[in-house]
Amino acid sequence: MRLLNHDADAPLDNLVLLLTQSEAAKLVAELQRLLATPEQTGHAHVLGGEDGHVQKEIAVALYRPEQTDGFNERFRQLILTDR
Repeated sequence: MRLLNHDADAPLDNLVLLLTQSEAAKLVAELQRLLATPEQTGHAHVLGGEDGHVQKEIAVALYRPEQTDGFNERFRQLILTDR
């Protein structure tokens, strides 16, 4: 598992994730979609907010340390070094 504070470009070691039922269902659906095609590199975004305005975003991707070609340089560094 790799966690990144994208705004600060800093790795995280601890994360608390509080989701509504709807947000959790969207996250599960996106993870199931990614798991259904493990041979493909892909990612998903789960958006949260009120009144139709996006306030929060979760980006998720599946990775293999030996296969990082589909990721940008920053994400490759995070995958390989956890930093």
